[in-house]
Amino acid sequence: MSLHISPETAAKFMRFGQNNAIHAGGQFYHPEEIVIGLEKNVKLGRRVFISDTDHVYQDIGKPILTQDLTETTGRVWIGEGTIIEHGVVISGNISIGPGSLIRANSLVEQDIPANSIAEGIPARIVGSCTDK
Repeated sequence: MSLHISPETAAKFMRFGQNNAIHAGGQFYHPEEIVIGLEKNVKLGRRVFISDTDHVYQDIGKPILTQDLTETTGRVWIGEGTIIEHGVVISGNISIGPGSLIRANSLVEQDIPANSIAEGIPARIVGSCTDK
């Protein structure tokens, strides 16, 4: 099975800059907007999942997919020169600052400042890309 999305429809939700690399297996779920390096040079590793929203889990008697979304007015913004390694999940209304590195298999649920190195579940800042 394949899905075709017209360029016009895709353009309303996802915006990409120049010289960005997206490796195999990535998934993007975006009721609102995902912005990936409008400037340039963003690298996404294999199996990266990006979503600007999530489901609520309040009623254990209902399937998760039938419950409401936590937010439908957000966006994910990934700044210029950022590297997102393989297996990373970015969920929610998130901004990742330019020049940052998100280490493999991390879960990003909060904003990451520019030039930061973040890792873990949940992702936390462990260093700076400007450190020598």
